[in-house]
Amino acid sequence: MAKRGRPPKEIKFDDLPEELRYSIIKMMAEFGIKDFKEAYAMAGTLIDKNSEAYLKSVKNKAERLFRSRHFTELNKARFTIQVNAFQRGYQMGFDDGEKESRIWFNCAVCGELVFITPNSDSHKALIEYMREHGWHHGKCV
Repeated sequence: MAKRGRPPKEIKFDDLPEELRYSIIKMMAEFGIKDFKEAYAMAGTLIDKNSEAYLKSVKNKAERLFRSRHFTELNKARFTIQVNAFQRGYQMGFDDGEKESRIWFNCAVCGELVFITPNSDSHKALIEYMREHGWHHGKCV
């Protein structure tokens, strides 16, 4: 009993992917086929026979795409880590340098640290005070 419904859609040769069109034309030339319907039937048979090779090809392509996407994501993550590490390292170095080269003294009233900004009036006054009172290097005695 025949199936009811719509007849199958007819696919035109130009609707096929370019690689498939070239393969069919090459196959028609090799086997001397002059009819497209016969060529399509032959292509179907060849694809079926080569299904293992086709599956292997598809699998390889999928793996390449996966690796490509995987490495893209990996490189993005690596770059983010590198930038963050650089920024954190820069900030840590800056903070350490600031702490080591800060000028400060203890407040006479509360005992907390008072920081003196380099080249400020307070800094200049401190330098003048030290010069007036003969402060010097330990080796310059």
